[in-house]
Amino acid sequence: MIQRYRLSGLASGDDATAVTKAVETLQMVERALVDLDTAELVVEGEAEERVIRGLVAAAGFDIAERL
Repeated sequence: MIQRYRLSGLASGDDATAVTKAVETLQMVERALVDLDTAELVVEGEAEERVIRGLVAAAGFDIAERL
């Protein structure tokens, strides 16, 4: 399953890396990728949206919407 989210608060490549690393800690995530230009997070795997939202928030960012 592929899930897409629009993030808010990203300002740098370090921010994108922080979100990617946080989401990839989930066992149910095969891969996570953040595109800094579009502020889009793509998650491949079976992780629940609420858990992904929590990890993104813990990294200091917000999910503005699910795409």
